[in-house]
Amino acid sequence: MAKNILLIEDEVFISMLVRQTLTDNGYNILDVLRFAEHVMDKLDSLEVKPDVIVSDIYLAGDMTGIDAAVLVKEKYDIPTIFVSAYSDSATKEKADAVGYKAYLTKPINEFELMEEIDKC
Repeated sequence: MAKNILLIEDEVFISMLVRQTLTDNGYNILDVLRFAEHVMDKLDSLEVKPDVIVSDIYLAGDMTGIDAAVLVKEKYDIPTIFVSAYSDSATKEKADAVGYKAYLTKPINEFELMEEIDKC
């Protein structure tokens, strides 16, 4: 069965590319959000919850993908895969405090991303 994915990415080109790649490979993208602030409202409104959330860390708006992952974990316990251009130790430590299924760096290796999604 195809995995249901919620994608959180503020860069339009990257979100379009990831969405198309995953859709072409049989995954179901429930929605693409630009702002972490919208995650909980979106999850509350979805009849079918995602199997996994693929999220950038630094997003448009005041909340980070890490902030959103904390809220999601508390209420829904949906696994998060972080995809970020940042691999510095400070960012990684913040993500480590939340817990995640994978931490991938940009540019995105689509095969690695799909492999991690399939593990969820």
